[in-house]
Amino acid sequence: MSTSHLHRVFWAVCPPEACIQRTARLVEQLRGPVQKLGLTVAWVRPDSLHITLKFLGDCTSEQLSRMVEPLAQLVQGRPQLTAPLVVLGLAAFPSLERPRVLFATVTETVQATQLPLELAQLQAELDRALVGLGHRADDHRFHPHLTLGRVKDATPDRTGTRPKALLELAERVCPLPLSEPFVPPSLILFESQQTEHGTRYLPLHTLPLSPTETR
Repeated sequence: MSTSHLHRVFWAVCPPEACIQRTARLVEQLRGPVQKLGLTVAWVRPDSLHITLKFLGDCTSEQLSRMVEPLAQLVQGRPQLTAPLVVLGLAAFPSLERPRVLFATVTETVQATQLPLELAQLQAELDRALVGLGHRADDHRFHPHLTLGRVKDATPDRTGTRPKALLELAERVCPLPLSEPFVPPSLILFESQQTEHGTRYLPLHTLPLSPTETR
């Protein structure tokens, strides 16, 4: 297979503009305190915020063209999303003890963090459809989130106080949800492109998740 026309792609939904603006302000509040905790973080650009449903990796142009119509039929033939989502606070993968990715959780309720069931169902259907088209199945539990930044380097936490300090920071700067409840209007195929200014995500195809959304 020729590698000259490979596209690094993923399917995602996006938060509304108000959430993006609040998240951008949160990131600005986090930069200094996080650096003081000994973490060097590559923060995500506000216009790149998204909720990944299916990461595909490198695909040929032919693979891209073959997946769009079946997925459009899948989206058109399934129930609409109705359960509003909210974006909450600050957390870390794999843990606050060993943070590699800083993120905000996506959930269906502000009272307790729980898996958004409708979004999880859409993700599972998307995964099955793409497996049927020859792509690899997801082998990890779906954990919807907005990536805020990736930890590039960390000084040793010899005192063991960093997790508590991160938790206190999260409680101080993230007391409220980062969004009003929202229902994603579209499922979007993005291409990840490396530029001299960092990673950019280019939308290649948009599939409406409601009758009023145009493609």
